[in-house]
Amino acid sequence: MKDVYAAPQADLEVPVTLKDYGSVEQGISGQYELRIGDIIREAWEKTKGVKGSFVLAFVFYFLISVVLNGAFRLLGYVWLGTQNPGLHGDFHAGFFVIQQLVSILVTMPLAVGLFMMGVRRAVDAPVRATMIFAYYGKSLTFLAAIVLICVLIMIGLVLLIVPGIYLAFAYYLSLPLMVDKGLSIWAAMETSRKAISKRWFTFAGLYILLGLIGILAAIPLLIPLIWVGPMIIIAGGIMYRNIFGCEAETVA
Repeated sequence: MKDVYAAPQADLEVPVTLKDYGSVEQGISGQYELRIGDIIREAWEKTKGVKGSFVLAFVFYFLISVVLNGAFRLLGYVWLGTQNPGLHGDFHAGFFVIQQLVSILVTMPLAVGLFMMGVRRAVDAPVRATMIFAYYGKSLTFLAAIVLICVLIMIGLVLLIVPGIYLAFAYYLSLPLMVDKGLSIWAAMETSRKAISKRWFTFAGLYILLGLIGILAAIPLLIPLIWVGPMIIIAGGIMYRNIFGCEAETVA
């Protein structure tokens, strides 16, 4: 006789929305769908009620980037005698390298936080603007991953350009995999590459289209970005969700 008083099974505690999507295994094997029209349509619908959170997160990102850039301009002026060390031939190479590394350390966790806000919205989990700061504890890991990815992309670009373009899109989901699935740097890179390779042209085409939409939205005084910006981020979250699913801990 079934014990009606028995505790519910653990898998019932996971929201149904998380069960209905992909997984690492399904992503690597190509068992997922990426329909450009459906993704954009769903992303647009999911902007309702959350545009303010995404716009505020964009503002945080922008202000931090501006302050960081201003600080380096000031340091460049004081130390190197130029107001824009990144664009003049007489800037010190070491200063430029430090600037890039610090920029990655400061802004990459914000970029990952923004992307994961899109993932959360893709599975109907609540989002708040302050979630953009959630991954600063992984700054050094992100830095190591970005340096490795950039080196491999540069090698690919040297080798007839096409391999570099392929890797630039293929490694795109590496950092989200590191924070959502807890994968190591190389495991996340290879998981992203293997999964995206199954639908590489669709994935690249969608991101190129989203980029063009963002550029067009920025032309009339940036105002349309209030609607288009969140849609682009959520579209990225939907793609990730469709390919790899999402861990319950990520949206807890």
